[in-house]
Amino acid sequence: MGRNGISRCVPGGKNNEKHTKERMVLMTCRIVCVVFIACMIIACSGNSDTEEKKSTGETVSPAAVENTVQKKDEDRRAYEQEIQSQLTRYEEIIATIEKEAEHSTGVEAEKATEDIRAFRKSVDLATTQLYGLRAAKGDEWKNMKAMVDMAMRDLEKNASVLSPPD
Repeated sequence: MGRNGISRCVPGGKNNEKHTKERMVLMTCRIVCVVFIACMIIACSGNSDTEEKKSTGETVSPAAVENTVQKKDEDRRAYEQEIQSQLTRYEEIIATIEKEAEHSTGVEAEKATEDIRAFRKSVDLATTQLYGLRAAKGDEWKNMKAMVDMAMRDLEKNASVLSPPD
């Protein structure tokens, strides 16, 4: 035991692996929280819809405005569903590779575990970005969409680490 009753991990000791896993879980939670907070700050700091309304001298029928709003809402829902579908597919890939990794041993098992952990972090980040996107209103949604697109591109890059299931 170290100071303040906290156990100390000795390299190569049996508590070292447990300590490392706990630190990874805590670090992942912190990263997800920071990203979520950043998304919320960005979502809340955008211009309100009323600031963007400018008089153009044109008369627009309420029906035309409603159709435009409905179209944007449909496009938004379709995009969110597409991203959710991709994230679900990645979760399925992770589950499949985890099952395959159960049969691995030694260095191969350690590498598979690290690859899965890194990829899961990317999936968690993209999921957090999607939550921020769903919470965004008006033009804030466009900013959040750009962040989701960036997270999904990073996820695609990180997907190359894992071998897709057959």
